[in-house]
Amino acid sequence: MRLTGYNVAAVHVVSDTPTVWLRDRSAPAATLSSDVGIAVSLGETLAVLQRGTTIPATNSCIVTTSEDYQMDMHVQVFYGDYCQTEKNTLIGETVLTRISPRKKGEVELELELSVDVQGSVTLRAKDITSKKPWKDYTFRRRIRK
Repeated sequence: MRLTGYNVAAVHVVSDTPTVWLRDRSAPAATLSSDVGIAVSLGETLAVLQRGTTIPATNSCIVTTSEDYQMDMHVQVFYGDYCQTEKNTLIGETVLTRISPRKKGEVELELELSVDVQGSVTLRAKDITSKKPWKDYTFRRRIRK
């Protein structure tokens, strides 16, 4: 999955929020009952992990910078089945800093989302252009089984 020209970056942990139910209770195995994705420009959500995916699950997408010499990127992770970000539930957000300063679209970042068997949602980010990995961001909001 590849996106061009989206300003997606950074993740901050959201605390003191209710747990999000992501499991379809009628299924024998734990599955996602809604999509898990990232906010992109124009108030839309890009589904990275699709509804019905068996947990544990991992998937990634590639995004690029949306401005010339952009040094940081704000990333928000949402859960829900709507295209519009405002209708989905925020799981967490962060800011990726020290991105390689290059022209718009020249820097590629791989964003990987995973949900483990304990229900933790983790974002891993890597600057593909410079091969620079960032640390993982695990959100406090967990998925109940």
